[in-house]
Amino acid sequence: IQDRTDLAQQIQALVRRVLAAHMYPRIVEFLPSLPKGPSGKTLRTVLRAQHKEHKARRSYRTATPSEPV
Repeated sequence: IQDRTDLAQQIQALVRRVLAAHMYPRIVEFLPSLPKGPSGKTLRTVLRAQHKEHKARRSYRTATPSEPV
């Protein structure tokens, strides 16, 4: 998990230097695969739905002092 955290921070640092502030990704998530349609295009609507579901599940958890929500 530490490797992913380091990689996410490196990605954010690179993007911060290259893109405008409003385009900077505040969250970087790693997925095992992206949902694809029959044409091979990424199904962004499915990604949004998965993100919304994940976000809803996280909002019900309470964080301990040593664990971020």
